[in-house]
Amino acid sequence: MVSRGRRVEPPTSFLWRSPAVAIALAVFYAVAGAILVYSDYTLNNEGLLTYYWASWARQSFVAVFFFQKVKPVIAALYAPITVLGPHATMLFHTLVAAAAVPMIAAVARALGQARPNLPAAVIALSPVYFFGGPAGVSNVDGMAGIVFSLYLLVARRSPFAAGLVAGALPWIRFETATFAAMVGLYGLFTSGQRRVIAGLATFPLLYAIGGTIYHGDPLWILHFPGSAPFDPANPIFANQRIGFRYFLAPAAILTPAAAVAAFVRWRGLERIEKALLAYMVLTALLMAVMQITRIGNFGDAPRYMLHLLPPLALLLGRAATAMTSADVSPGRWFFALLLIVWIATRLDGLLVPILIAAPGAVLLCAWARKRSLAIAGLLLLVVAGPVLPMRSTLNRDEIARYLAPMAQWLIEHPEQSRGPIYTNSQLLHTYTRDSRPDSPIFFLAGVDTAREVFGLANPDNGQRAEIERLCAVDLYGKTLMPPFDPLDFDPGSLFALRDDPRLSRILDPQIWDPALQTLVERDGFRIASLRGVPTTPEQRARAAGRLNDAIAAHGGSAALAGFAQFRIVSEGTYKGANRFRREVNYRDDDNWSMSVEFEHGTLQMGISNGQCWTRQHQVTKQCRDGEAEDIALMALHHNAWVLNQVDPDSVRPAADVAGAPSIRAGSMRLVLDPDSHRIAEIRHGGRVEQLGDYRQVEGAWIATRRVLTLDGVHDLDETWIEIAPGDASPIVWQPEPLPADGVITVTEDSPRIVAWTEVEQPPQDLRSLVNALDDFVKRQDRKISWADGVLWQTPARAGEPWRIAIGVEPGPTTDPLHDGAFHLEIWPAQRVLTLFHAGDFDSALAARQQIESALGERGLTDAAAGGLQILAPRTLFADPPDWGLIQVRQPLE
Repeated sequence: MVSRGRRVEPPTSFLWRSPAVAIALAVFYAVAGAILVYSDYTLNNEGLLTYYWASWARQSFVAVFFFQKVKPVIAALYAPITVLGPHATMLFHTLVAAAAVPMIAAVARALGQARPNLPAAVIALSPVYFFGGPAGVSNVDGMAGIVFSLYLLVARRSPFAAGLVAGALPWIRFETATFAAMVGLYGLFTSGQRRVIAGLATFPLLYAIGGTIYHGDPLWILHFPGSAPFDPANPIFANQRIGFRYFLAPAAILTPAAAVAAFVRWRGLERIEKALLAYMVLTALLMAVMQITRIGNFGDAPRYMLHLLPPLALLLGRAATAMTSADVSPGRWFFALLLIVWIATRLDGLLVPILIAAPGAVLLCAWARKRSLAIAGLLLLVVAGPVLPMRSTLNRDEIARYLAPMAQWLIEHPEQSRGPIYTNSQLLHTYTRDSRPDSPIFFLAGVDTAREVFGLANPDNGQRAEIERLCAVDLYGKTLMPPFDPLDFDPGSLFALRDDPRLSRILDPQIWDPALQTLVERDGFRIASLRGVPTTPEQRARAAGRLNDAIAAHGGSAALAGFAQFRIVSEGTYKGANRFRREVNYRDDDNWSMSVEFEHGTLQMGISNGQCWTRQHQVTKQCRDGEAEDIALMALHHNAWVLNQVDPDSVRPAADVAGAPSIRAGSMRLVLDPDSHRIAEIRHGGRVEQLGDYRQVEGAWIATRRVLTLDGVHDLDETWIEIAPGDASPIVWQPEPLPADGVITVTEDSPRIVAWTEVEQPPQDLRSLVNALDDFVKRQDRKISWADGVLWQTPARAGEPWRIAIGVEPGPTTDPLHDGAFHLEIWPAQRVLTLFHAGDFDSALAARQQIESALGERGLTDAAAGGLQILAPRTLFADPPDWGLIQVRQPLE
């Protein structure tokens, strides 16, 4: 057939050139990535860091953004999505990675390549990139950033924007600084591209200025770098494949078609492509040198070479055309064959013959002028990348075979895992998120992690303390920093330990092996419980000596004896915002009470003759199990500083804390000031009280200020304004008799914080609605008030909606919040008539006539704007439901 006026496109043209194909590749990548994310197949400790660091940025943006270790650009990018959890963050990360696929095709198209979708396929189906996006590793973000910069420079012709992106890349991945330098040189020596230089300098300049203001140090970027110096004692580098004999070893893992790049012709390249070729060759050499010299702590993982994939993909697009041309010199065929053999033999096992035979077959087809077969073979080689058995170090089977059997054992032995679980596995907390017993997981950080936290953050402006706090709350669970001593943990504590050559650096085998009783040991992990650690007479004598020193430092036994009972009045702030006034009357562990007055209400609690009670909104209740434990713990802390009451036989030694001597008294640890020997901290699990501002009260030295953190989160800051030894009132707030069915009271209901929504009528599925309100409260980082129950408010007038509300504990702000149909606000104080009713919702509504009779008998008038209220305990949602007593309430004028 003869064409008239235009060239006849071959049938495969659509496949190679259509933008729709590149978009389809991106969609395939995103769908496959979502499957990998939610199956946990690519669950990866390095990828989880992307989530944790972004989560830190959401919680404490300034301190984290100017902490270079956390890759601040992507920490800021992913911060908002982290509220949905690690898997949603990994999914978003996958979508970001997918966006690079059509962008690289657009770059190739703008460069005039014959097959612009080939580079798109190389990137989408690169084994490292294919698994790296769902894994969440930051190397993928660095590579996607390179593609974005090239897209802006070549396809969109926006040199300033391209430079702006390139200038930010070193704060995504340090090694991409070489690409930023290449972009700068290209802009400097290319006419019409000089605006690249201005863009390139923008982010580093603004970031340096902002950091100078934050750190108070113009050289802060050098003083607090993004990577710690190489640690020669770290055994993780002992068996890695590093050296020039392994040069280009990851090339086939970037793409099995890598060797075809040997056919690139310098004369056939655009100026930017020549710059990319020079960048790729020089950077590959530089990376090898940096690995050998340990600059930047680069290991042998293929992901470290991902920033070479964009230029490699573009150059493969050119090489495919050159390979099938008629004028390929013999030297180029020989060089391509040599490169195939070199790359393949850097790997092991079955991969060697596969990676010689498959690219060799492509070369043979091209040499024989079988152009279509050669191109089809090249495409097949690219497509096969994700399914070849290559070591990407990005999937769970490669890096964590131990994980599934370890988690399964914990699930099958709940009696062993009721308390905290201590582990050196970065993945256990996330992997068992939906299946493990309700036990906190504490990650035992390695020495390398501690070096980077303590050494790379500024200790003088509060940054290091903030990073340490975030580690303790939100890093692979709750992170504990070394050193670790068996005396730091309670007997029976469970340790789930994966095999790791670095484990002996934090758990010295000479100390820990005798202390751990192995429960199960399998290939890759063991689970053990902590024996009761025997103490030597010398250790017991040392602990007793520290206790005696502390008693003397607090004024001596005689002075402390006056605090056998006491009254304390204090003022402070809760969650950094809500002011409160607290009064404690303490007689002994079984008889004490506390009243906390907030601006929006008063909470009272205590123990009377061993019976725990709480009182809020004028209703006294027995404690639930969780409340009883918390209140008993409060009593333990209330008199921890009355050291003469501590049983000397219960005292045992504990490992020092940051150089400060400490002792364990029962389940608590008392950390003493190394100079004064007074108590500096009281620790109990995740509860830490810092004591200070000591003053003398009737001969005893008493701390008048305490700062409480719970699991690393600031809880309250309190100052004692009145301390009266021996002046405890005989339980000021006695627990009133529990209300009974039919009892009617008239009380002043104090303000209450509620989350509420409106409905047209009482819903049939109330449980789902309350769950939605619970989720709304949690999204605001607030806690649900279980004592307040669930409240229905009937319409005051016909046609108006019902309101459903749940109680919320005080938080850092009392400002009203709104999210669609859900609201969080303070309902004002109101006077109410309450009928206590034993029954269900329908019978409570039927009690309206009884309420009206009670109003008439007492000469009371209901509030015109207030409908009938039904307040039920949350035990409604137990299985089976347990209503308890419902309060039928009528607001009064």
